[in-house]
Amino acid sequence: MLEYQTRSSSTSRQRTEYLTKSLAELGIQVRVNATTWPEFQANVKSRKGHMWGYAWGADYPDAENFLQLFISRNASPGPNDSTYSDPDFDRMYEEALKLPDSPKRTALYQQMVQKVVEDCPWIFGVHPQEFWLAQP
Repeated sequence: MLEYQTRSSSTSRQRTEYLTKSLAELGIQVRVNATTWPEFQANVKSRKGHMWGYAWGADYPDAENFLQLFISRNASPGPNDSTYSDPDFDRMYEEALKLPDSPKRTALYQQMVQKVVEDCPWIFGVHPQEFWLAQP
């Protein structure tokens, strides 16, 4: 039995229903703990439950914005909520920080992404999109 932490919003309920039905087809049972946003964040930061869903929006246009979510020193209660830890990833991250935007840094980023994909600390489930209109 896996415990899944989620929020009690209607969108979260829909995603959770899809997840639990999909896992049930594989014979995996899920116990859902739906809470308010503050309770959800506290549960994730205190490592309660086995799984949860999160989204991350880029604060600035660089792959480092996402890759910093996997470095060891950012382990929960920092932004690395999966507490992923890999010395090779950390070494590549520190090396990339010293480089300007360049093909060498891009190559390091690609290696780091491949490492995360192979090690699978996250299951990339959905990619929600939002559209905004603005009128001057």
